[in-house]
Amino acid sequence: MSYACSNVRVVADGDVIGESMALVAGALAQIRAGFDMLLEVELAPLTAPQITAVIGELEVECRRREAVDQRLIAQVGERNIAGDYGATSTLALLVDLLRISPREAKARVARARDMGPRRVLSTGEVLAPILPLIAAAQRDGSISAEHASVISRAIEAIPDRLAAQFTSLVEATLVDQARHLDPARVARAGQLLLARIDQDGVEPREEEHQRR
Repeated sequence: MSYACSNVRVVADGDVIGESMALVAGALAQIRAGFDMLLEVELAPLTAPQITAVIGELEVECRRREAVDQRLIAQVGERNIAGDYGATSTLALLVDLLRISPREAKARVARARDMGPRRVLSTGEVLAPILPLIAAAQRDGSISAEHASVISRAIEAIPDRLAAQFTSLVEATLVDQARHLDPARVARAGQLLLARIDQDGVEPREEEHQRR
C-alpha cells in the first residue's frame, strides 16, 4: 500500500494547489527548514543556560505537534479515510502509515477522540473537545502527550455517580499539576485526588467509554 505523504507534493487539477494545502505545504517546509538549521548550527559556543533554554523551547514546540496530530487524526476518523486505503480502522491505518506499534496508534486515536476537534455530523457544527483543558494545554505545549494520557485515564476512572460533578475539577487540577510535574507524579496526584472524591471506593464506571 502506498501513501502520498512521506513528502507533501500536491498537484491538483491543472497544477492548481488548493489554498489550504498550499498553507500546509508551506508550514511543513518551514518546519523542515528549521530542523535542518538546528541540525547544522554549531552549538559549542552556547552557554549552559542557553543550551537548557533551547532544550526547553524545542520541547514546547514538539509537544504542540501533538495538537496538530489530533486535528489530522480527527479528519481521518470523520471522513473514513482509512477505508480509502483499505484499512479497517484509523488505528490500523496509523500502524501501517507511520510504522508505529498498535499500542502507540491506539493511544494517539484515544487522544484525538478526547482532545481533538469534533463536529456534529448532521450540520458540521464545530464542538469543543471532550477534554478542553487538556487540549488547550497541549496546544500551547505546556504538557506532553504522556501527561494527556495520564490525565485522561484518571478522568475515566471517576465513578459514574461522580462523573458529572467532578470531571471538570479533576481535569483542571491535573492539568495544573502537569504544568509542574512529570507524568508519573501527575498519575499519583490523580490517584490521591480520586481517593478524596470517592471515599466509598466504588468501582470505576463500567460504561466509561460510552460517555465518549
